[in-house]
Amino acid sequence: MPTTLGSCALRHAKHSKQAAVVQRLVEQGLIILGKTNLSEFGAAKGEKAVGGLSAVGGQCQSPYIKGGVIKGDSALGQSNPGGSSTGSAVGVTAGYSPLAIAGEADGSIGTPASRASLFAVKCTPQTIPTDGTFLISPTFESPGGMAKTVEDLTELIKIIISTTDSPLELPKEMPTAWSNFSLGFVDPNVWQLPSSLLAPDVEYSRQLISSYEAAIERIKNLDGRVHYPTPLVHPSELQFEGKSGYLTILLGEIRDTVNRTLQELPETPVRSLADIIKFNEDHPDLQAGL
Repeated sequence: MPTTLGSCALRHAKHSKQAAVVQRLVEQGLIILGKTNLSEFGAAKGEKAVGGLSAVGGQCQSPYIKGGVIKGDSALGQSNPGGSSTGSAVGVTAGYSPLAIAGEADGSIGTPASRASLFAVKCTPQTIPTDGTFLISPTFESPGGMAKTVEDLTELIKIIISTTDSPLELPKEMPTAWSNFSLGFVDPNVWQLPSSLLAPDVEYSRQLISSYEAAIERIKNLDGRVHYPTPLVHPSELQFEGKSGYLTILLGEIRDTVNRTLQELPETPVRSLADIIKFNEDHPDLQAGL
């Protein structure tokens, strides 16, 4: 199937073989129904990228939002289904499939999955083979999965991590008592989408934090070990020469990663990031908001 990243410039691009993760899923008997829509180039096309919007697939809509994305809403506003792995989340929550694989560098699995009321996991970056996939940032990006139940997600992740050079095995039977678990929770007042992507909403924030802390208390009451707030270093604190360290790495990788991937494709109308930029400049009618 074509690997487009939602771009018309790549509408006819094809890989020579299945991605390693997809091939393992097929070997385990799963039926691949198809590919889904996403934020174009994994939302890396520009600062104004909208969740679930691409030139090839159009705007992906949430089954939970009547009328779809509200005109003028922010890039990841309340009516947006989230991104960039939007179609994976929407496809599962709409009932087209019980499972979906997805990719994430920075929230691309967690954001759409949470807005679709799904369970999701992003595997540790640089541990899962990514040959056959179109990466934007190999330092941060990794495949993962989404499902409606923990049990389904567990079975999916078992298959995904079996593709590693040193395969890991999850317990055949997961413990059920909360006393067997130690859980860390970050501070939701700190770890949240920036206002440029999600406009502040006092009532929404109040409900979110109330439900979040109620869940923490319930786990504590069931003898679970809770660490809250977990003192993680926020990406905004990582600086390189006075600039965001995260963005420095991300933007520094995009050109070489895209060029390398395009060179490896047996069929593609473009062979470099420069070719894609030129295509977009020559075809303004084939863009999606950017």
